[in-house]
Order: sequence, then structure tokens, then C-alpha cells
Amino acid sequence: MMKKRILTMMLSLFVAACLFPTFALAAEPTGNNVAEISGTKYETLKAAVENSKEGDTITLLSDVTEDVKFNKNITVDGAGKYTISGLSTVQAGTLTNLTLKPNDNNANGSLLTIGSGTETSINLENVTVHYSVTKRSGGSAATVSGNKAAIKINNCRFINTPNNNGVTVDAPEWSFGLFINEQNTAGSITFTNNEFNGAFRTMLPNVSGNFLIENCRFINSVYSVKDGPTGGAGKEKATTITTSTATNNQIIVKNNTFDNAGSIYLQTQANFTGNTIKNDKFEHYIQTSSSINQPVDFTDNSFQLGTNNLVIIDVAATPILLPAGQPAVNYWIWADTPEDVRPADYSDYKYMYNEDGSITFMPQSNVALEQFFNQNKGNIQVDNHDTVLVEENLELGNITIDNSKNITFEIAEGSTLEITGTLDIQGKVTIKGEGKLIIPEPGNVNIDPDAALDVAPNTKFENNGKISNNGELTIPDTSTGSGTIEGTGTTEKAHNAKHFESKAPTCDANGNIEYWYCESCDKYFSDKDLTQEISKENIILKALGHKYKNGKCTVCGKADPSYKPNAPQTNDGNHGNSNQKPSNSTVPKTGDTNHIGLLAALMLLSIFSFFTINIYKRKMN
Repeated sequence: MMKKRILTMMLSLFVAACLFPTFALAAEPTGNNVAEISGTKYETLKAAVENSKEGDTITLLSDVTEDVKFNKNITVDGAGKYTISGLSTVQAGTLTNLTLKPNDNNANGSLLTIGSGTETSINLENVTVHYSVTKRSGGSAATVSGNKAAIKINNCRFINTPNNNGVTVDAPEWSFGLFINEQNTAGSITFTNNEFNGAFRTMLPNVSGNFLIENCRFINSVYSVKDGPTGGAGKEKATTITTSTATNNQIIVKNNTFDNAGSIYLQTQANFTGNTIKNDKFEHYIQTSSSINQPVDFTDNSFQLGTNNLVIIDVAATPILLPAGQPAVNYWIWADTPEDVRPADYSDYKYMYNEDGSITFMPQSNVALEQFFNQNKGNIQVDNHDTVLVEENLELGNITIDNSKNITFEIAEGSTLEITGTLDIQGKVTIKGEGKLIIPEPGNVNIDPDAALDVAPNTKFENNGKISNNGELTIPDTSTGSGTIEGTGTTEKAHNAKHFESKAPTCDANGNIEYWYCESCDKYFSDKDLTQEISKENIILKALGHKYKNGKCTVCGKADPSYKPNAPQTNDGNHGNSNQKPSNSTVPKTGDTNHIGLLAALMLLSIFSFFTINIYKRKMN
């Protein structure tokens, strides 16, 4: 036994001794080797690339500080932990699972150049591009130039470290992200599932060619650009995306999140769908160039603004279409307002699109109200079938509504619209709402032939000025004021009538005929045109009353409260069923008579088993 134990111990020591050299070899450093291909190691990444063949995988063994050109269909794998510091030029192949940083000895210039003049494939997968704003005064994190390749950038991060403990107010003037110099028609960029984060002047500047941006997140910590314009009308504000003026652009931007990432400036058409644009931290703008010369559709996108405005910079040739009900303010109208009367900012110029494509204007000042009617440069101007929502006490000066326009003013409850100048109506104007319309003494309204002014019955109307009516005028019958109405047109006073459907009378409730009731004048009418006045008594149909028979109403079935049925008569004293026989049995019946026999059988079986077992034990002993 002792010999077996000694032998086992000796075998264990022998195995350990055989394994020890292997462990020692694995713990040895790689020396100066930074990369390997199928077990062959290289002291520089450049040497590994030069000695690689098509289809090879170069695995990094440590961080690398080199300027390297990748021009073969190879894969460079950073093993999820290694960094290349320097300028990386990718003309073919794949970079994956690594970090790219600038060489600290080179303060400017790009750290990543992507693209090829030939139709090849370029892939970046799980790559972090770390563009340090504290180390670099300008240049781009990445550049695409003269590209014919099919570029796929997926699940990558572009980071520009902010200053001031992560709160950067101003970005460096030339801190671009992925800059596109040009895209050949044969080239394409698929930019998916990526993240931009940090202090960029523009994250994706000069986007051009066949470009898909999908399922990405853009996060910024900057509001403006230091010492330089952004190229848009906002001048100092940072941007997320700008597009080039190239004519071959096919740009799709869908299902992305823009988290306070900057403004959007489009110089060519782009398809924006399913994006979330969040500007609750900073106020940014969306701008289009007149060169696009067609609407840019943002209706299939959602906006999260907090207390900030959505600033729109568009022109009549290139309107920006927004989701119905999404308020915005217009920069161009503010900029086009004479400086001596211009409001402090553009928040007075509020508007929103309606479901039918028309616009509701919400001016916050008299100047904004006037500019909405007299605007010639911008897209946002009162046009046919538009509405002006008056939520403040506003004054309307000299305005002309031409014969091609049908305009509605809606005065909110508690608000007032005063026509202090001349309202010249050549088309049609409708004024409605629970607020008040006033024509003061100097005010004047001209209604041309074939033109019309319709003031809704629920609008409070006070005329102390002059109405020259040569068309059609409708005003509430509750109108007040000492003003005049002149001219050859027709004037009608409108009732604020509510329609009531006919209701048949019941046995115990009155009904009514169909009628119309005007709350303003407390009158009843039998026709919708309110020409046949009737009394209140004449609209009532009297209750029919009940018709009882045998204790119930033959019409509605209601019980007669005064009905007393005769008591039932019986022939014996049982007051029940005389045929029922009493039971003579006093023994309760359970319905079960078989259980006694069953119990007896079980007892006999138990006794038999007991004796059988005892006999068996004795025989065994």
C-alpha cells in the first residue's frame, strides 16, 4: 500500500516538472513585437502589413505608434484592447476591435483617412476614434476623399474629449468628425449603429454621395463654435450634419437619435425619417439652402425640446415640412424684420403645420403679426387656408388679403385683436373664437365686391370705426359699438345657434321637435337658416301619460302603483300542495349501504396477511 502511494507522488511531481517550462514560456514578454500573422511576429505594424497576403488577419500584440497605410484585403484585429497612435490610411480591408488616437507629436491633421480610387471594400467594426480636443487645434478625426469604395462603418465610436470637466461651451473652430471631401458615384458609405460623442464643430460635415446613416446616436456637450462660423445662418452654433452641394447625393438619415448634438444644415436634399431630435439642453436650428428648390420633409421625425424653441431657417423655394402640431419659430422672418422694430429674438415668430398642410401662425407681438403677412423672403408667410391664432392682445395695421386667399383669425378666450389700420379684404376673412374683435375709431375695414368678412356669433365684436361693405358681411347679432357700416353689400347678423334633434315624448317625460336655439338673443327657431322663430312652448311635445291594464302600463310596462290584486283562495288548511304526502320514516337515509361489506373484507384480508407473514418468518429462522 505504501509503495502505491510513493509511486503516485512521484508521477505527480514528474507531470508538474514537464508543465513548468510551458508556463514559464507563456509568461515571457513579447519583446519588441507588436503584431503577428498566423504565429509569425513583427516588430512594426507596417512590416506586418507589407508581409501580409490577401485574406490574412493581423493581430495586435501591443499598442502601436506608427503612421500606417492599409491597402490590402486584410483584417487588423486589436484584440479589443490595443491602440494605433498616428495617421491610419485605410484604402482596403478591415479594422476591428481597436482604438485610433492621434500621435501626440503631431498636433494637427487627420488621424484617419478612409477611401480608395478603386472599387474595393473598406470595413470599420468596433473601432473607437479618439480625437482629443485638448491635443489638437484643428483637422478632422476622419476624412473620406475621392472615394469609389464601398465603406461600411458599424458599431464604432467617435469621441472628442470635452474641456472644462466635460462641459464645453465652445468647440474648436475646425474640430470636424467624419469629413467627406467627395464621393464618386460608384462609392458608398454605410454608417450604422455608431456613436458620436463630444465637442465637435460638425460631426458629419459635407455628407455626399450614396450615404446611409442609420441607428446611430449623436451626443454633444457644446453649444457653439469658438472663433469661427459653422457655415449656417446660426453662425456660431455647432452642427451635427451638413450636406454638400453635390448633385449625385442620395442621402438617407433614419432611426437615429440626435441628443443635443447640434444643428442640421442641408445644402442638398436628404431623406430624414424616424429620427428623434432632442434639443432640451441647447437650442439648435434646422436650415435648408434655396439651391435645393423643393420641400425637405421632416414630418416623420419626433422632437423633444423641453423649454427650447425649434428654430427653422428656410425659404419659400425650400420649405422645411414639420410634423402636424409641432411648434417652431422662424429665423428668416426675424432677420428680415427692420432692425429698428425687430424683437430681441425670434421666439415671437411661432407657427406650426396642420394635418391638411396649412399653417397656423401664433405671433407673439404686433411686429411678428405684420411680418407674417408681409414676408417675401422666407417660407413662412400667411397664405390661402392658413390660420392666425391670436393668443395675446395684438394690433393689426395696414393689411391686404388678396382675392386668392381665404384666411382665418382665431382669437383665444381672454385675448383681443384690434384693427388699428386698414384691413383691405379682396378675398375672404373669417374671424372666430371666444375672444374679442375691436375696430377702434381710426380703424377701417374695406370689403370689396365678391369679398367677404364673416365674424362668428361666439366672438365678441365691438365696432367703433368704419366698415365699407361692398361684398358680404356677417356679424354677431350681439355686436356693440358706435361705428358705421356703409356700402352696397349685404350685411347679416348671425345667431349663435345650437341645434337640437327631435325627441319623442314618453309616458312620463316631455319630448321636443327639432329646433335651433340662439344663446346670444335667447330665441328659438324651427329651421337651420334661423328664419322661422317659434316660442319655447311650441317646441315641447307633452308626455303621453301611462295606460294601465291589470297592474301594468300597456305602453312602457311600468307597474301601476295603485293596483291591488285579489287574495288567492284555498280549499284546505295546508296552504300549499294538497297532494303532498308526509313521510312516515324517522330513519335518516344516507344513500350509501355498501361500505359495511367493504370494511369487513378489508379486515379479513389484514388478518390473513398478518398470520402469513409470521409463518414465513418462523420458517426462515
